[in-house]
Amino acid sequence: MDFKVISVLDGAEKGSSLIDSAYYDGTNVAIDFDANSEDYYVYKNVPAEIWNAFVKADSLGRFYNTYIKGAYPSEATSFYDIEFAYRDWE
Repeated sequence: MDFKVISVLDGAEKGSSLIDSAYYDGTNVAIDFDANSEDYYVYKNVPAEIWNAFVKADSLGRFYNTYIKGAYPSEATSFYDIEFAYRDWE
């Protein structure tokens, strides 16, 4: 997977009990739901407007369940694909 991080969301900082972290590459959103897992879910073709609203949402879980889950094609991916892209971004 060719994922180039341009924006990061820390779910813990926002007090989310559902989302640990999320990454955006301008087209796709990768979400880590569990800090102890190496599994991420990538939601494809997510518009920047949705990502920007997600980052500003009062409840990440509610926003995810309402506007992202089921609205965009998704696939599981490896921790390594996303983490290496994130390291390149830092």
